Amino acid sequence: SSSSRLLPQIRAMGGRDADASAAGAPATAPSSGPWFENDDAESDGGDTDKVSELHQSLLERQTVYAYCGDYYNRRFLLVTIPSLVITTTITIFISVWPITDQVSLFVGRFILCGLGISAMLLAGTSALFRLQSKTTAFYDASRQVDGMVCRLNFMTSYRCGDDESEQVQTVVASVEEKLHEMRACLPPIPSKLWLAGCKLEDALIEVRKASSQKAQNQDAVVVASLT
Repeated sequence: SSSSRLLPQIRAMGGRDADASAAGAPATAPSSGPWFENDDAESDGGDTDKVSELHQSLLERQTVYAYCGDYYNRRFLLVTIPSLVITTTITIFISVWPITDQVSLFVGRFILCGLGISAMLLAGTSALFRLQSKTTAFYDASRQVDGMVCRLNFMTSYRCGDDESEQVQTVVASVEEKLHEMRACLPPIPSKLWLAGCKLEDALIEVRKASSQKAQNQDAVVVASLT
């Protein structure tokens, strides 16, 4: 999975300092902060676990936000599409309804009133529950979390240098700040939506594990064919 691929890269951060100390060279300064406190020999493993937990937490939050966006978007469409159909029907109805006597005039007005009230109720329901704004907010939040996950992946997997620990700490601090901003802007998430999103993330975890195992098997087959 993505989180498992992070571990070797982050463990290498502590390994460089140990090699430098053994060679008599000055070791890099330990990072400070709530996520990276290297006060003892076991802190590197703790930092690795924390970054891995952060990565999984971001993936879960992204899935929950996307699920909430899909949930509110479906309901927004359920009230918007009928409202558009009714409004169009009213326009066509006014043009083609035959008015030959008082009875047809009364019936036409009655039907138009019913259609107009239905359209107003649908539009009012959408505005009352703020379906469109909630859809936009959760989709935007999902995209922002996806950017955090990608940044963390690139930081721990592809960047090189002796200051990797400090770079990761900077990224973690940035992620924390953005999450606080998102919490202030997002509407509350109902418990049933959060649980449904977590169940979806559990299924996605199994898919990622299967995909990773398949890739490892393919690599093993390629290596075996070359040897």
